[in-house]
Amino acid sequence: MAGAFLTPPKARYWVVESHGTLVGSCSIVTEWSNFRGGDYWWIQSLYIAPEHRGTGRVDTILRHLVQEAKAGGALDLRLYGYNTNARALRAYQRFGFRESPYLILTKSLVGE
Repeated sequence: MAGAFLTPPKARYWVVESHGTLVGSCSIVTEWSNFRGGDYWWIQSLYIAPEHRGTGRVDTILRHLVQEAKAGGALDLRLYGYNTNARALRAYQRFGFRESPYLILTKSLVGE
């Protein structure tokens, strides 16, 4: 996680508090699009404590991220979602996220 705070930082972090208690967190990283000539903002590690899920906290943090992304000139706000996490996917879709036409492929480099 320390790498996120290098100069320039690799990520930006936000937290959600309720009565002085940390109840959620989120980070973003940016990806330059040479095709579109700007940055995509990727939501990373969006987490809401189980006892605070369903209370509107995810909407609060997503609204804030939209404001920050617009102010920062982002082209899109993007995220990865586990296709088995139906509750989270419903929350993202309710907020306006849609499936992209892209398929994410990965090749692990750990242990090679």
